[in-house]
Amino acid sequence: MDPALVKLALGGIALLGCIGLFFGIGLALAAHRFAVEANPLIEEVLESLAGAQCGGCGYPGCEGYAIAVVTNPEVPPNLCYPGKEKVAERVAQLTGKKMTAVEDMIALVRCSRKEGRVSHKHEYIGFASCTAANLGFGGPSSCNYAAPVSGPVPSGSSS
Repeated sequence: MDPALVKLALGGIALLGCIGLFFGIGLALAAHRFAVEANPLIEEVLESLAGAQCGGCGYPGCEGYAIAVVTNPEVPPNLCYPGKEKVAERVAQLTGKKMTAVEDMIALVRCSRKEGRVSHKHEYIGFASCTAANLGFGGPSSCNYAAPVSGPVPSGSSS
């Protein structure tokens, strides 16, 4: 091998190593300088929740509810419906709030978009995807609760 090429390769490796070290130190300093202090109570409440990410509490996921129940004194500790009373008691204990009874909730399926179960408002002629059909006046089905199904509509399907 040519010694000039070896010297060039080692010089390139050393240069890239120095650049990596420079930016690594810069990122470490920036992470330290702009670090966000997190409330440890929010993490404790989040760990005690059921973790279903269902949104049944009215907040965007378990972390949204944990932040709200810790920072807002008006948010009750019993809104995690999948966790039931056990989780509500733990959240009330952690936040120091008064525990109230957990209401049982039942899911109600308003429509299921299965063949023959959803009536049609109109005959849709256009793109063969439920997303496109839903963009045009809410889609062809009369069910206002069904979310649009993405992708092409299979033949014989009533979405």
